[in-house]
Amino acid sequence: DIANPHSFVVSRDGKQIAYISKGALWVCRVDAGPPRKLVDLPNTITAILADPANQEQREDSAASPHDTRYTAFTGPVHLDQHYVLSLGWTRDEKGLVYVLRKRVREGSPVAVNHVVYTSVAGEVEEVAVIEGQFGIPWEYTTSFHLTADRKFVVISAYSPLIWDVTAARPRVTPYD
Repeated sequence: DIANPHSFVVSRDGKQIAYISKGALWVCRVDAGPPRKLVDLPNTITAILADPANQEQREDSAASPHDTRYTAFTGPVHLDQHYVLSLGWTRDEKGLVYVLRKRVREGSPVAVNHVVYTSVAGEVEEVAVIEGQFGIPWEYTTSFHLTADRKFVVISAYSPLIWDVTAARPRVTPYD
């Protein structure tokens, strides 16, 4: 899998690690295996590279320098590629929160960001859907944080945004 700081996170107590590999979100104790798959993440770069048809790109990415800007594919090969951003444990460590970013169209900075909660049992809940322009070309310059009460999403990109989950609209933007 491509080196990506958004693709793994250790729990606060240091006993578990969650990571994205082969198109899925996995969780494992750090002192013993095996890992458990929580949820599939189709169309992510790890899912695309796991496809046997992409063996050459997989080998190239494995040999690439660990640079978050590394692109396994050049050109408009995978417009529907989804990016996983800001993987993190919840405060109670009973689940994980992450954002699935999906581009609206090729060459456009507009994206739809799905804020997702997945319990360690594998139950998935979409917390918020936020559409907007949040940076281009490097997806990984944007970070998200879901408050413990799941009422607000704080987005940090070129400018900050506080999203009200209940009202499904911005609460604070740099334009207020």
